[in-house]
Amino acid sequence: DYYTDKIYRGRTESYNLTLDAKERVLIVAFCDTDCDDVDLRLYDSRGREVDSDVETDDYPVVTVDTGAEARYQVEVAVPGCYARRCTIGIGVFYQR
Repeated sequence: DYYTDKIYRGRTESYNLTLDAKERVLIVAFCDTDCDDVDLRLYDSRGREVDSDVETDDYPVVTVDTGAEARYQVEVAVPGCYARRCTIGIGVFYQR
């Protein structure tokens, strides 16, 4: 699964995901050439942070081990965006 969007500089956007029951799920993000820092935070259905990657880079990765289908929210920020808004992509990958 993948998602693309445009995020305004200094803003944070959230996306709801329903993740299948798999052993491990990796969620990655990337940005266009107008930024050099993307941050990801992953929350469970109760609003608890499951994982985060807020390092200064433009390829954050968060993971979660899912035992059953569940809803999550992924929060994306682009603190390193040099344009008015940056195009981001989010990919969801399942490991078995």
